[in-house]
Amino acid sequence: MATFTRQSKSSAGTTLTFNNATAAGGDIVTNSDGRTELILRNTHTAAQNVVVSGNSRQRSADAQFPAMTVPDITIPVPANGGTVQAGPFPAAYTDNNGNLNLSYSGNVGGNTLLVGCVG
Repeated sequence: MATFTRQSKSSAGTTLTFNNATAAGGDIVTNSDGRTELILRNTHTAAQNVVVSGNSRQRSADAQFPAMTVPDITIPVPANGGTVQAGPFPAAYTDNNGNLNLSYSGNVGGNTLLVGCVG
C-alpha cells in the first residue's frame, strides 16, 4: 500500500505526477475536503478497474429518507493507453483518516496502471 500525494490544481495548468498502482493492498490518497480527482492511465493490453471504497459508511434513516449505505465506485479504465478522469469524491468516500481507499482488479504490476491525484 502506498500513500499518494494530491497535487494542487492551477488555472495555469498542472503537470501531473503519476504513481504506480500497488497490486497488493491498494493505495490511499488524501480527500479530507472532498475535492480529490483521479486521473487513471492504463498501459496494459487488458482493461482494468479501479475501485474507490465506500468505507461501509451508512446514513441513518430519518423522517424523509430510509437508511442508506454508500456503495463502492468501480471505475473502468480502457486498455492500451486508456485514460480516465474521475471525481471529485464527496466526504462519504473519505475514511476516518481523511483518505480515499483505492483497490484494483487486473494486472497492475510495474507501470501498467498509473494514478494521478489533483484537488
